[in-house]
Amino acid sequence: MSIETETKKLCKKDLINLLNFHHFQGRPIHATFRDSRTQATVTLPFYVEICTETTAHGTWEEGDHIEKYPPSLTLESIQIYDVHRPIRIEPIRFQLDSTGLTFELPEYGLLKNTRRILRTPVQGVEIILYQFGIQYHGVVEDFSPESFRVRLEERENPALQWLNPEAPCTAVMRKDGELLYSGTCCISRTRRQGRHRSILLSPTEPAIRRYRPRQYRSIRQILTPSPVARIYHPISGRDLYLPVYDLSSTGVSVEEAYHTSLLLPGMLIPELTIELANRRFVRCRAQVLYRKVVPENPKILRCGLAFLDLSLEDQAGLSALLHPVQDPHTFVCNPVDPEELWKFFFESGFLYADKYDSIRMEKEEFKRTYEHLYTRSPSIARYFVFREHGTLAAHMSMLRFYPRSWLIQHHAASKEGHPIAGIVVLKQVGTYVNEFHLHPSTRMDYVMCYFRPDNKFPNRVFGGVAHHMNDPKRSSLDSFAYVHLSPELGREDCFYQLFPAQEEDLVAFQGKYEKTSGGLLIDALDLVGGRELDEELNREYGSLGFQRERYFFAIHQNGICLAILMVVRSNAGLNLSSLTNCVHVFVLEPDRLDPKVLFHALQSLKRYFVKDRMPILVYPEQYMRERNLPYEKTYTLWVLSMEATDDYFKALESIFKRPMHG
Repeated sequence: MSIETETKKLCKKDLINLLNFHHFQGRPIHATFRDSRTQATVTLPFYVEICTETTAHGTWEEGDHIEKYPPSLTLESIQIYDVHRPIRIEPIRFQLDSTGLTFELPEYGLLKNTRRILRTPVQGVEIILYQFGIQYHGVVEDFSPESFRVRLEERENPALQWLNPEAPCTAVMRKDGELLYSGTCCISRTRRQGRHRSILLSPTEPAIRRYRPRQYRSIRQILTPSPVARIYHPISGRDLYLPVYDLSSTGVSVEEAYHTSLLLPGMLIPELTIELANRRFVRCRAQVLYRKVVPENPKILRCGLAFLDLSLEDQAGLSALLHPVQDPHTFVCNPVDPEELWKFFFESGFLYADKYDSIRMEKEEFKRTYEHLYTRSPSIARYFVFREHGTLAAHMSMLRFYPRSWLIQHHAASKEGHPIAGIVVLKQVGTYVNEFHLHPSTRMDYVMCYFRPDNKFPNRVFGGVAHHMNDPKRSSLDSFAYVHLSPELGREDCFYQLFPAQEEDLVAFQGKYEKTSGGLLIDALDLVGGRELDEELNREYGSLGFQRERYFFAIHQNGICLAILMVVRSNAGLNLSSLTNCVHVFVLEPDRLDPKVLFHALQSLKRYFVKDRMPILVYPEQYMRERNLPYEKTYTLWVLSMEATDDYFKALESIFKRPMHG
């Protein structure tokens, strides 16, 4: 693309307004001097102090004194680097002294442009150039995405003569200590001016890749009316208001005029806001990924930006905006009437008679928990619903119950509603997970789900995914025996020791687990590696009005760790099967662990629970089966690594023979 050279005249009145604007903003303008003996030029910045109808007076930038330059200097022109138009003033008469410059205004200034893209003045941006192991320190004087001018002082760069203009260099920009940009540049031009070097750098990377390549990427939506992106440009210090072309859960593309564009691929954006109808949906840090000319209009650029980290609140808001665009029946974290939800759970058969009997005595606490979850949308929970003609037809939710894992739960679908409503909410959950697990604030390295293998749908889905992948480090299945501890069990006295579990106990179980299963249970439940993240999650629950606690105990006998007991406590109803309010038993030595010892130790933990019949999950299930110990049901724990999302969607599409993403 090229722009023809054009010269326009700017009248004195407009010159005065422009000079006054620079005074108002505290921006410098530049005086160019020529040495009559050597014909060399020197450009000095100065600040306008007074501007009348005929003259203007300015003071030199601190540190610049005209006396240190030869007396043979003659003022040649005044340059005003306006954002949209570089302007040249040729003064009629001028006067120099040690403090500044006074000049008489001509009748007009010259606006001459031969660049296809304008460079904007820059203040306070430091730059370091790296080339062949040598650093060069300087400042950025003006900027555009295609080239920027850098000033390197000789006194700060004694090896300046080593800078090779024929070789590329790496440029790193910072402002107030914050990294703004890092990228490879070529040296387009270099010029010595007094005791400094002026260098023009041109970035060589037209695009960057922020995330690993994925087959199933976030769906980009073109919205009507279009949102507006407010972007704080850290190099120029300006706010940009640009129209949004398309929007997804991981980023946005915007359009800007080519001639005045400012977005540079690789540049970090301290604050990006997406607004629609006076409502803010996103506020986060971002990074520019690419800039491309729009084929149908070469005067317009389309620039892509990746969201670097969305808050949980913004994730919910953005999903609530985008998901109904894909399917108007789907909703994410929209307020749900708790009475409508409970009615749906009963009518769909999700709360069947035996399950209701297990929660009957705590129904009021369950109601309070769900009132909090479904009307306030706390950051620890996400729920997805499908509505047909306004009626709730399917539901699924997620709970961040472990530091790096989210628990998928409470999948239910109406018997009378849409025939594939249950599949649609499953698709919603997968889409949400795929879009937001990359954001650090989500804390989502794994998703997990407990299901009963005799329940056909989850066994087909989660069991089918794991079997399709056939790699337990990407998707794993581990079976637990589920039983309630009755008062009759564990009455006999026996010899053993019950200690708070130490790191070596947990590491010992990790070793046993790797040999027998080799799955993801250890990582998903965050069993090894310290309790700092656990305490942080407990505090987050507490700040939101919820409870979460976790304790570890170890059963020892004759100096050998036989089992780990993990106590988890939370509000009644966070999981309707009490899987977040129970004891997990991890057996290390199944041949040595006497059931009398196990149940006696479990009886001592009843103090952590209100209910008389404490829920217990025993791993591995075969311990209970081989010892002929009765248990009520089997729960399989399915875990998916977020490094395997592409394989997850491929498996689902193989199972359902239909698209399962987007």
